[in-house]
Amino acid sequence: MESVRDGKQGVKKIMAELAAGDLHTGRTLRELNMWTDEIVEATRQAREQYAARFNYDLEAIYEDLERREQQSERKIVSLPAKEPEMLPQAKAS
Repeated sequence: MESVRDGKQGVKKIMAELAAGDLHTGRTLRELNMWTDEIVEATRQAREQYAARFNYDLEAIYEDLERREQQSERKIVSLPAKEPEMLPQAKAS
């Protein structure tokens, strides 16, 4: 199994390539842009700024999130996975 450190160089390369250009094209098929969602744009900008603080290093970002989680006073819960529910089959007519 590949560890985080083993794959780190590949991830850094991908993140650097993404950072070099625009992470979001802002266009749809044939360069048409139907509308701009202000909330989506604000979220993308915040994500970009946060990633830039860590030089797009996913391991550093992960460590920061872990540290924030540890410092948080919120209760952290892990719920068990739900079993898939079988739906009744439709009868052929």
